[in-house]
Amino acid sequence: MTMSRTAYSNILFSIEEIKKINKEIQTKYITDKSIEDVGASAVGTLKTSKVNYIPCLPMMESLHPFISFIQGTNKMHFGYDLFFYWNIESFNYNEYEGKTKDEYNWHIDATPNGSLRDVKLTCLLNLSEDTYEGGDLLIFPEFDDPEKQEYNEIVGKFRTPGTAIIFHPGRPHKVMPVTKGKRITLTYWAEGPAWK
Repeated sequence: MTMSRTAYSNILFSIEEIKKINKEIQTKYITDKSIEDVGASAVGTLKTSKVNYIPCLPMMESLHPFISFIQGTNKMHFGYDLFFYWNIESFNYNEYEGKTKDEYNWHIDATPNGSLRDVKLTCLLNLSEDTYEGGDLLIFPEFDDPEKQEYNEIVGKFRTPGTAIIFHPGRPHKVMPVTKGKRITLTYWAEGPAWK
């Protein structure tokens, strides 16, 4: 695992395992209608990917390494109080197509002030089955330039299918336009008691 104060990444699944996870998700949970990312549209942020909600509980066995990575990384590096209500929570399944140059502009995942709970960690899993071009994840300020060594050591590894990355949701981040192929990710936002 690569260490940083704000981002942690690790390879969790093989291509064969990714294909099995995608098949399970696409067969059981993908509908003809994708949803608009309400959080992104509420703040006027450009997000052009197709998004579907995937219930957490039925996917627990298939995604166990990802869940364990989230819990372990929090315990070892962040130490946040988190709620894990798998029976009522969902993942976001994001499909970024190269044909339409899908992207997600600069944004944060933190909860607005005054909430009883806050997003404490942004957790992403790369479920892409094939190589894609573009679609780089940038995290401001340390990991916002693919030419920097720090970027390649941490965020650059997220291009590898089966890799998960966790970072603080208050860090502005973006997904560059996918220019070829398809980028598939699963997002989980770990929430906990409101920041004090």
